[in-house]
Amino acid sequence: MSRGVEENYYALCICVLSERIPEEAFRIMEGKPVEFDSNTVEDILRYKKTHTWNQVAERYGTTADAIRRRVVRFQNKEALK
Repeated sequence: MSRGVEENYYALCICVLSERIPEEAFRIMEGKPVEFDSNTVEDILRYKKTHTWNQVAERYGTTADAIRRRVVRFQNKEALK
């Protein structure tokens, strides 16, 4: 899908101001939730080493409780495999 110049600048602002990657910025702009896969959880846990849960949650556009629950739920699901 081709994106307009204005939309690209909005995504750039989201990336710069919230330390998100472009894919996350476009998902936020489209109102789609972040999909949790092993790479996302690894990124969250790596980011968590130097930031608070509130900062992690802000990066992903949710609350600290929600991000913790989603990470734990994903880890439990992976452990059952």
